[in-house]
Amino acid sequence: MPKKKDKKTGDKQKEDKKTSKKDTSATPANKSSHDEKDKDLYLTQIRHLDEQLERYQLKYDQVERQKNDLNSQYSALEKEKKDIVEYLKRSVLEKEEEVDELKELLESQQKAADKDKDALQLQHSQLRQELQDRIDELTTENMTLVARLAGLEEFQKQKEELISNMESLEKQLTSQKEKHKADVHSLEMKALLEQKRLEKEMESHVAAMAAQVQHLVDQKVPETIRLALQENTEVKAQFSQLSEQAQVLMGQNSALRARKSQLSVDLGILEEMLSEMSHQSCIRKKVVEQLTEKCQQLQAELKDCSQERKQLQAENTRVLTEMEALRQGRAALSEQCSKTRAEVRRLEVELEEERRRRSRMKSNMQEVAITLKQAMTEAATEKDSEVDLQWRQLMQKVLVVMDMPTLTNSTTKNNQLNELQTSDPVAASHHSPPGGVTVGSEQILSIMGGHDSWRQRQLKENQSCDTFSPVLYTGQQQLQKDKAEAASRP
Repeated sequence: MPKKKDKKTGDKQKEDKKTSKKDTSATPANKSSHDEKDKDLYLTQIRHLDEQLERYQLKYDQVERQKNDLNSQYSALEKEKKDIVEYLKRSVLEKEEEVDELKELLESQQKAADKDKDALQLQHSQLRQELQDRIDELTTENMTLVARLAGLEEFQKQKEELISNMESLEKQLTSQKEKHKADVHSLEMKALLEQKRLEKEMESHVAAMAAQVQHLVDQKVPETIRLALQENTEVKAQFSQLSEQAQVLMGQNSALRARKSQLSVDLGILEEMLSEMSHQSCIRKKVVEQLTEKCQQLQAELKDCSQERKQLQAENTRVLTEMEALRQGRAALSEQCSKTRAEVRRLEVELEEERRRRSRMKSNMQEVAITLKQAMTEAATEKDSEVDLQWRQLMQKVLVVMDMPTLTNSTTKNNQLNELQTSDPVAASHHSPPGGVTVGSEQILSIMGGHDSWRQRQLKENQSCDTFSPVLYTGQQQLQKDKAEAASRP
C-alpha cells in the first residue's frame, strides 16, 4: 500500500507541475483557501505533536516522581533494613553473650553443685558411719554400764547386809568396848593417823584418777571404763590391804568402817561416772540431731540447686527460641528487601525506556527542524520548476518524520495527506513559483507563529530541546527573506 500511494503521489506531483504551468493565473481566493487548508493541517499536526509531547512530558515527570519516591522509599527501607539488621545483630550478639554467660554460669553452678553434692554425700556417709560406730560404742558402753549398775545394786544389797551385820557387831562391840577401850584408843589414834594419810593419798589419787578419767572419757569411753575397772581393782586391792591392816590394828570394827568408807567412795565415783556418761550421751544426742538437721538442710539446698538448674535450662530454651524467631524475622526482611530491589530495578527499566522514548522524540523533533531548514534554504536556491516537487516532497517527509513517534496514527495522517492532494490538485499546484514560494513561506510563517507559544512553553519545561528554537528562528528569518524576494519578482 505505501508503494502504490507513492506512485499516486508521484503522478499527482507531475499533474500538479503541469497544472501549475497552465494555471498561473489562478484567483487569489483559491490560493487563500488552499493556504488555510495547509495551515490547518500543519496546525493540527503541530497541536497533535504538542499534546503528545505534553503527554510524554507528564508521563516522564510522573515516572520521575515515582522514581524519586521509590528511591526515597528504597533509601528509607535500606536505612531501616540496616538499622534493623544492626539492631538484630547487636541483639543476637547480646543474646549469644548472655546465653554463653548463662551456659558458663550453669556449667559452673552445675559443677559446683556436683562437687558440693559429692562432698556432702561423702561427708554424710562419713558422718553416718561415724555415728553408727559411735552408737555401737555407746550401746556397748550402756550395756556395760547396765551390768555395772546391776553389780552396784548387788553391792547395795551387800552393803545393807553388811550394815545390818555391822549393827550387830556394834552391839557386840559395845559390850567389849570397855575391855578394849585402851587398846582401841591407841589403835584408833594410829588408825586415825593412818586414815588421814590414806585419805590424803586417796584424795590425790582420786584427783589424778578423775583427771585421767576425764581425759580417757574424752578419748574413748570403753578405755575409761576399763581403766576405771582396773583402778577399781587396784583400789579394792589397796582397800583389802588397808582392811587387813585395820583388822590387824582395829579388828573387825575398823575393817567394817574401812569397807564402808571404801564402798561409799566407790559409789560416789560410780555415780559421778554415771552422771558424766549420761551427760555425754545427751551431748552426743544433740550432736546427732544437729548433724541430722544439717543433712536435711543440705538436701534442701541440693533440691533448690536442682530447681534453679531446671529454671536456667528453661531460660536457655526460651533464649534459643527467641534467637530462632529473630533469624526468621531477619530472613523475612531480607526477602522483602529483595522484592523491593526487584521493584526498583523494574521501575528503573521503565524509566530508562521512557528516557529512550523521550530521546527518540527529541531526535525526531531535531530531524523535523533540520528538514524545515533544508526546505527553507532549498526553496530559495532551486529553480521554479523543481521547487514545487521538492517542496511537497520535503513537506511529506516532514509529516512522516513528525508521525514517527505515533506509529498508530501514521496511516491516518498519510491518508489525510493523500486525500488533500487528490481532492484539490489545483490548490496543490499553487505551491509553484512565483506564487508557490510565496504561499509556502506564508504557511511556514503561520506555523511558526502558531508554534511560538508552544516553543516557549517547551523551553521552560525541558532545556534539552533548546536546539529546536534557534533553528526555527533562523528558518523563520529565511522564509521572510524568501517571501520578500518572491513578492519583488515580476
